[in-house]
Amino acid sequence: MAPAPKKATKALPAKGKLAAAKKPRLSQAEAQDRMLQASINLLLVHPPADVTVHMIADAAGVHHDYIARYFGSREELLIQSAETPMTDILTVARISGGANMRFGVNPTEDMLQMAAVRYRLISYLLACGVSADRFVNTQTTMIENGMALFTNPELSERTKRNFVMMSVMLAQSVHLMSEINGMSEQDIDDVMGFIRGAGSYAPVVQSALGWDQEPPKKKSKPSKK
Repeated sequence: MAPAPKKATKALPAKGKLAAAKKPRLSQAEAQDRMLQASINLLLVHPPADVTVHMIADAAGVHHDYIARYFGSREELLIQSAETPMTDILTVARISGGANMRFGVNPTEDMLQMAAVRYRLISYLLACGVSADRFVNTQTTMIENGMALFTNPELSERTKRNFVMMSVMLAQSVHLMSEINGMSEQDIDDVMGFIRGAGSYAPVVQSALGWDQEPPKKKSKPSKK
């Protein structure tokens, strides 16, 4: 009687191959950092509307469900992708020269580029219905840091704030509307030079516009009886 044929057995993969195929389990903090960094990198080269959940997940090496699990929505992840590195630049970089930056953004070389990304992203997200309140804290810090750059003791707080607000608005307009206005590289450089030189002509403007005086109090409207 012929012996029963042996059952075919599947060859087991080598231990090295098995280990290589298995992705390491990420902690929540690691997964969040990966997704934030991936979003930042994508926003630097793509318009916000083109950055999808699957693009972020693929770039971060995580499942796309992680975005909803850890951030609640794509919009919230995009908000944090713009606000987190800018907060790093404004706080950690000022103290340590960028030694402890969480994400791959250089505080000196990339600040303007990251600010441009942030301005475009804010415009996009506001159009999507996100509340402006989500961006106020970082913007307030930016304005306070800008005011600290005006060291002339003759400048009033009103003058400092006005110049910083105008500089911020000009920078936002350049990053959002330069192409629409047909601005050349020289045009952009001139506007940015105007912003950088604000400290030199601020005293003249302050005197001409009376910003060294307390603003007049608005008359209260009589109450209707």
